[in-house]
Amino acid sequence: DEGVAGLMVARIVKAGGKAAVIAASAATDPLALATTLDGLRQQHGKVAGIVHLASLNRADGNDLTIWKQQSSLQAKSLFWLLQQTMSELASGPSIALAASRFGGCLGRETEGTSMPQAGAAVGLFNCATQEIPSLRARLVDFEVEATPQTIVDALFDELTADDARTEI
Repeated sequence: DEGVAGLMVARIVKAGGKAAVIAASAATDPLALATTLDGLRQQHGKVAGIVHLASLNRADGNDLTIWKQQSSLQAKSLFWLLQQTMSELASGPSIALAASRFGGCLGRETEGTSMPQAGAAVGLFNCATQEIPSLRARLVDFEVEATPQTIVDALFDELTADDARTEI
Protein backbone atom coordinates (compact mmCIF):
# COMPACT_ATOMS: atom_id res chain seq x y z
CA ASP A 1 0.00 0.00 0.00
CA GLU A 2 1.73 3.15 -1.23
CA GLY A 3 0.08 5.45 1.35
CA VAL A 4 1.18 3.23 4.21
CA ALA A 5 4.66 2.77 2.71
CA GLY A 6 5.32 6.50 2.47
CA LEU A 7 4.05 7.12 6.00
CA MET A 8 6.12 4.22 7.33
CA VAL A 9 9.31 5.49 5.73
CA ALA A 10 8.68 8.97 7.15
CA ARG A 11 8.06 7.54 10.62
CA ILE A 12 11.22 5.44 10.60
CA VAL A 13 13.33 8.34 9.32
CA LYS A 14 11.83 10.69 11.92
CA ALA A 15 12.88 8.20 14.62
CA GLY A 16 16.47 8.27 13.30
CA GLY A 17 16.36 5.13 11.16
CA LYS A 18 16.91 4.57 7.47
CA ALA A 19 14.17 3.29 5.19
CA ALA A 20 13.21 3.05 1.54
CA VAL A 21 10.33 1.75 -0.54
CA ILE A 22 11.04 -0.98 -3.07
CA ALA A 23 8.76 -0.76 -6.10
CA ALA A 24 6.56 -3.75 -6.88
CA SER A 25 8.26 -4.11 -10.26
CA ALA A 26 11.61 -4.62 -8.52
CA ALA A 27 10.24 -6.76 -5.71
CA THR A 28 8.70 -9.30 -8.09
CA ASP A 29 11.85 -9.89 -10.13
CA PRO A 30 14.74 -11.47 -8.19
CA LEU A 31 17.41 -9.90 -10.40
CA ALA A 32 15.84 -6.44 -10.24
CA LEU A 33 15.45 -6.87 -6.49
CA ALA A 34 19.14 -7.73 -6.13
CA THR A 35 20.08 -4.62 -8.11
CA THR A 36 17.72 -2.46 -6.04
CA LEU A 37 19.04 -3.86 -2.77
CA ASP A 38 22.63 -3.23 -3.86
CA GLY A 39 21.75 0.41 -4.56
CA LEU A 40 19.99 0.76 -1.22
CA ARG A 41 22.96 -0.79 0.58
CA GLN A 42 25.26 1.79 -1.01
CA GLN A 43 22.91 4.57 0.05
CA HIS A 44 21.87 3.35 3.53
CA GLY A 45 24.24 0.56 4.62
CA LYS A 46 23.33 -3.00 5.54
CA VAL A 47 19.76 -4.20 5.81
CA ALA A 48 18.64 -4.54 9.44
CA GLY A 49 14.94 -4.96 8.85
CA ILE A 50 12.11 -5.51 6.40
CA VAL A 51 8.56 -4.19 6.51
CA HIS A 52 6.60 -5.99 3.79
CA LEU A 53 3.33 -4.19 2.97
CA ALA A 54 2.28 -5.83 -0.31
CA SER A 55 -0.55 -7.81 1.26
CA LEU A 56 -2.39 -4.66 2.29
CA ASN A 57 -3.41 -4.07 -1.32
CA ARG A 58 -6.84 -5.14 -2.46
CA ALA A 59 -6.90 -7.36 -5.54
CA ASP A 60 -9.40 -9.41 -7.49
CA GLY A 61 -8.56 -13.01 -6.63
CA ASN A 62 -10.98 -14.31 -9.27
CA ASP A 63 -8.77 -13.18 -12.16
CA LEU A 64 -5.98 -15.73 -12.75
CA THR A 65 -3.53 -13.16 -14.10
CA ILE A 66 -4.03 -10.91 -11.07
CA TRP A 67 -3.85 -13.93 -8.75
CA LYS A 68 -0.45 -14.87 -10.20
CA GLN A 69 0.81 -11.28 -9.98
CA GLN A 70 -0.32 -11.03 -6.36
CA SER A 71 1.28 -14.40 -5.52
CA SER A 72 4.54 -13.01 -6.81
CA LEU A 73 4.11 -9.72 -4.97
CA GLN A 74 2.71 -11.00 -1.68
CA ALA A 75 4.58 -14.28 -1.17
CA LYS A 76 7.50 -14.69 -3.54
CA SER A 77 8.80 -11.16 -3.07
CA LEU A 78 8.97 -11.68 0.70
CA PHE A 79 10.83 -14.95 0.15
CA TRP A 80 13.28 -13.23 -2.19
CA LEU A 81 13.76 -10.34 0.25
CA LEU A 82 14.54 -12.71 3.09
CA GLN A 83 16.79 -14.83 0.87
CA GLN A 84 18.77 -11.86 -0.44
CA THR A 85 19.19 -10.19 2.95
CA MET A 86 19.70 -13.29 5.10
CA SER A 87 23.38 -12.75 5.86
CA GLU A 88 22.74 -9.14 6.87
CA LEU A 89 19.72 -10.04 8.99
CA ALA A 90 21.80 -12.76 10.68
CA SER A 91 24.66 -10.38 11.51
CA GLY A 92 22.87 -8.93 14.55
CA PRO A 93 19.46 -8.16 15.98
CA SER A 94 17.01 -7.70 13.10
CA ILE A 95 13.30 -7.48 12.35
CA ALA A 96 10.97 -8.60 9.56
CA LEU A 97 7.34 -7.52 9.55
CA ALA A 98 4.55 -8.22 7.09
CA ALA A 99 1.08 -6.71 7.16
CA SER A 100 -2.23 -8.16 6.01
CA ARG A 101 -5.92 -7.26 6.01
CA PHE A 102 -7.50 -10.55 7.03
CA GLY A 103 -9.88 -8.66 9.31
CA GLY A 104 -7.73 -8.30 12.43
CA CYS A 105 -7.80 -11.97 13.43
CA LEU A 106 -5.86 -13.53 10.56
CA GLY A 107 -9.07 -14.60 8.85
CA ARG A 108 -10.08 -16.91 11.68
CA GLU A 109 -13.25 -15.06 12.65
CA THR A 110 -13.93 -12.60 9.85
CA GLU A 111 -13.07 -12.19 6.22
CA GLY A 112 -10.76 -9.45 5.10
CA THR A 113 -9.52 -8.19 1.79
CA SER A 114 -6.10 -9.87 1.75
CA MET A 115 -5.60 -12.76 -0.59
CA PRO A 116 -4.61 -16.15 0.86
CA GLN A 117 -1.02 -15.58 -0.30
CA ALA A 118 -0.62 -13.02 2.50
CA GLY A 119 -0.57 -15.89 4.98
CA ALA A 120 2.66 -17.16 3.45
CA ALA A 121 4.49 -14.66 5.65
CA VAL A 122 3.87 -16.79 8.74
CA GLY A 123 5.50 -19.87 7.23
CA LEU A 124 8.36 -17.88 5.74
CA PHE A 125 8.97 -16.16 9.06
CA ASN A 126 8.84 -19.43 11.01
CA CYS A 127 11.56 -20.83 8.74
CA ALA A 128 13.61 -17.62 8.79
CA THR A 129 13.64 -17.41 12.59
CA GLN A 130 14.92 -21.00 12.74
CA GLU A 131 17.78 -20.06 10.41
CA ILE A 132 18.36 -16.66 12.03
CA PRO A 133 17.80 -16.83 15.81
CA SER A 134 18.41 -13.07 16.20
CA LEU A 135 15.55 -12.26 13.78
CA ARG A 136 12.22 -11.13 15.22
CA ALA A 137 9.60 -11.74 12.56
CA ARG A 138 5.83 -11.45 12.55
CA LEU A 139 2.73 -10.97 10.45
CA VAL A 140 0.53 -8.15 11.74
CA ASP A 141 -3.10 -8.41 10.66
CA PHE A 142 -5.44 -5.43 10.37
CA GLU A 143 -9.13 -4.82 10.04
CA VAL A 144 -10.29 -3.91 6.56
CA GLU A 145 -11.19 -0.40 7.66
CA ALA A 146 -7.85 0.33 9.41
CA THR A 147 -6.50 3.68 8.26
CA PRO A 148 -2.98 4.08 6.90
CA GLN A 149 -1.99 5.99 10.05
CA THR A 150 -3.37 3.26 12.33
CA ILE A 151 -1.41 0.66 10.39
CA VAL A 152 1.80 2.69 10.56
CA ASP A 153 1.41 3.30 14.30
CA ALA A 154 0.90 -0.41 14.97
CA LEU A 155 3.76 -1.51 12.73
CA PHE A 156 6.10 1.05 14.25
CA ASP A 157 5.23 -0.29 17.72
CA GLU A 158 6.01 -3.81 16.48
CA LEU A 159 9.45 -2.69 15.32
CA THR A 160 10.43 -2.29 18.97
CA ALA A 161 8.32 -5.04 20.55
CA ASP A 162 10.37 -7.68 22.28
CA ASP A 163 8.41 -10.93 22.17
CA ALA A 164 8.51 -14.06 20.08
CA ARG A 165 4.97 -14.10 18.65
CA THR A 166 4.83 -14.50 14.86
CA GLU A 167 1.17 -13.57 14.40
CA ILE A 168 -0.31 -10.32 15.74
